[in-house]
Order: sequence, then structure tokens, then C-alpha cells
Amino acid sequence: MKIALGFSGTLAGLVALLALTAAGPAGDAAGSRPILALEMQRSLGTAGAAASLKSFLDGPNEALAVRAALAIGRTKRGEVVTLLEAHLADPRVPVRAMSVYAMGLVANGQRAESLIAATRDASGAVRVAAIDALERYEAAHVLAAR
Repeated sequence: MKIALGFSGTLAGLVALLALTAAGPAGDAAGSRPILALEMQRSLGTAGAAASLKSFLDGPNEALAVRAALAIGRTKRGEVVTLLEAHLADPRVPVRAMSVYAMGLVANGQRAESLIAATRDASGAVRVAAIDALERYEAAHVLAAR
């Protein structure tokens, strides 16, 4: 049995814009260059390296963490869902929202229960991102009722 959410995927741009805007300016443009390079390659970078997307996502710079979450989602690799899910409890709202949104970009059906839980987040941006991500799961035909 499929769950039909009936929500348009047009929220995607709004969610991304809200999360990136809420994070504020990245500050050092040079700091975002490695993220952009990895994103263009659809690469996560070398595990444990200072310039890996995971290191930016885990780092203290909120704007770079948000940007890294988006780049991680754009890789569309199934293994990144667990990495992104770990940030659904991040105290920084923009990081939570973009991590949820990025899970939707992967749209492989993994951890749908975490996205459903995110629809009850205290932040409206996170809730909207969760609805968008669930719609992407549904559009990819990977969201099934249990």
C-alpha cells in the first residue's frame, strides 16, 4: 500500500532558500570552494580528510554545514542517508532543515520513519523540508506503508 501525500515538489526551492538564508553568509568564500569542487564531482571527498563533505557538515560553521548537507544530498548516493540522518537532531535549525531536504534528494526510501518524525519538528522550515522529502520518496515510488 502506497502513501499518497498529495503535495507538490515545488517546495524544494523554498526549502533550500530558507535553509541557506537562515544559515547566513558563508563568511570566507574560500571556505566554500572545496564544497563546490566536491559537489561538481558528486564526490564526498576522502573519508577523514579536512576537506571532506562530512567534515564540513560536522564542523562549527553553520553556513558551510548547510552547504555541505546540500552537496551531500546531490551526490544521490544511498550511503549518505545515514550521515544526513545523524544531523536531524542538530541544534542548528538550518542544518536540520537542509539535512532533511538532502535526504529527499537521495529519494531511496531509507529512513522514511525519520522523515515522518521530522514533520513534527519544532521548526517550520524542518517540517516543510520533511514534507518535501517525503513527496520525493513518494514520487520515486519508494515510500510504502508498513
